[in-house]
Amino acid sequence: MSSALVAIVDDDPRIQELLGAELADLDQPHCSFSSGEALLAELENSQVQLVFLDVLMPGMGGMQCLQQLRQRGYQGAVVMFSALNDAELKQQAEAAGANGWLLKAALFDDVQTVLKRYLPQV
Repeated sequence: MSSALVAIVDDDPRIQELLGAELADLDQPHCSFSSGEALLAELENSQVQLVFLDVLMPGMGGMQCLQQLRQRGYQGAVVMFSALNDAELKQQAEAAGANGWLLKAALFDDVQTVLKRYLPQV
């Protein structure tokens, strides 16, 4: 795939592990964070070009993290994901600057499509 770094942000370690395994199968470099706060703390020290960001997390939720990313000038792609099929949440995410929205049920099926859409090919 691409040499760009992909970040997984989800409070559920199982999702981190499964999505990480999917990315590893695609030879995609990635890192994982258990919270939006952890991502924001490390973002300036990394070369993350794509963020898979869970909407519902304790503490700073995905929407709040997305807003912080954009306020800090993060130009990379942010793809939100949620177990909730909520059109209003999706609209809020798009308005806040999300590049994409996936349901958790389809997340693993769509990983390769998301990578092709948002990451530069090398």
